[in-house]
Amino acid sequence: DGITYKNNEAPVTAGDRVVTLTSVADSGGSNNSAALSIAATVTVLRLPATAGNSTVTASPASVLADGTTTATITVTLKDTNDDPIGGKTVTLEAGSGSSTITTVSGTTDAGGQATFTVRSTAAETVTYTATDTTDGVTVTQTAAVTFTVPTYTATINTKTDGTAADMTSVVLKKGDLTITASKDATGVYTATVENGTYNIYVNGV
Repeated sequence: DGITYKNNEAPVTAGDRVVTLTSVADSGGSNNSAALSIAATVTVLRLPATAGNSTVTASPASVLADGTTTATITVTLKDTNDDPIGGKTVTLEAGSGSSTITTVSGTTDAGGQATFTVRSTAAETVTYTATDTTDGVTVTQTAAVTFTVPTYTATINTKTDGTAADMTSVVLKKGDLTITASKDATGVYTATVENGTYNIYVNGV
């Protein structure tokens, strides 16, 4: 009057499995049993990704905003048992800013990972969010990348002997940006600047 099914608690991967019923015992107390050989195909389904167990990481977390240097965003999908989930489609979105996202692998591998690269030409910090579009799960964890504008050192010296007799101040201007150069002991002026075209003013001229 009843059948109890048990498994051996061994890990089972997703896919079709053949299960064979070899015996039946009466649970009603009559101790009747019968030997059988009935086979059936059972499909083991993957558990869906869990938003809280899945992760999103950035490496490195800070890169130059030169439009070429990239950071790698790795998304790892995990189920409620913390096991990785392969074969899921993942997308990555930026919360703000003007960075460019490139999909390296948009389908999770056997380790549950999908990868993307990001780059930018603007000085900004961008937060990225990943979504498992197969099951409609948005990962709780996000990853942030800081893009920094590269800087250069400009050296100004109007006298070939390195003296500062003719200069008392050096200012560089680009639009609304004004940078005052600093002078060392030999009279050479230096300034840290971003990429661009600057006008140089010596002694205010």
